[in-house]
Amino acid sequence: MLKRTVTALSARRFILCRHGETNFNAVGRIQGTLDTSFLNLNGVTQAGGLGKYLTLATKNDEIDIKKIYVSPMTRARQTLSICKSILESHDIKLPSEIILKELREIELSSWQGKLKDDLIKEHPSEWETWKSDPENFSIEGFNPLKELWSRVDTSWSTILTNNKAGDTLIVCHGALGKCMIQKAVGVRDFRDVKYGLRNCEAIEIIPEEKKWRRLYPESGEWIYGEKLIK
Repeated sequence: MLKRTVTALSARRFILCRHGETNFNAVGRIQGTLDTSFLNLNGVTQAGGLGKYLTLATKNDEIDIKKIYVSPMTRARQTLSICKSILESHDIKLPSEIILKELREIELSSWQGKLKDDLIKEHPSEWETWKSDPENFSIEGFNPLKELWSRVDTSWSTILTNNKAGDTLIVCHGALGKCMIQKAVGVRDFRDVKYGLRNCEAIEIIPEEKKWRRLYPESGEWIYGEKLIK
């Protein structure tokens, strides 16, 4: 469980969460901005666990959610809905969520809806570029990561401008979430797996101090760039 340190109290704090597992996640199918996937049974269970964690942290005065931002995509909104229902069943009042279109997942064009295993077989060189040099990867002349970074810039600008104090909950996606963390702490390396998010994982971010750490389901040390903060 996180502790409200003097540092955390003196700066704006953001709790960023990835959505629960979907039917696409379970079989290795690319989702991107395709909004036809939905939480499977495991994903619903994961969202319930996240909701219970947020409930306990709120009851212990360790989290005080003042604003909520969510991706417009079904899987993210389902996850938030489950979390909210649990918090509200414990008489915890939450603000209405703000749907921020820029928080949608990375756009992977014609790859969306296809199995990763099939893409590896059918487009081996393109897949290798995506994994080894994602910044320069393109699909039919479109650069997915360049567009994603642009939306991340817009998302943080909007969220920071409209949040002057208190804790903010953000529910979004894996690739988008990774870039949100990196933007907040001044890093830009999509290949760095350290910034990866598991389904329904919760991350704490303090942008003013350029640091972040894992909260749920496992807690971790503060990280700034490549260094741990003791």
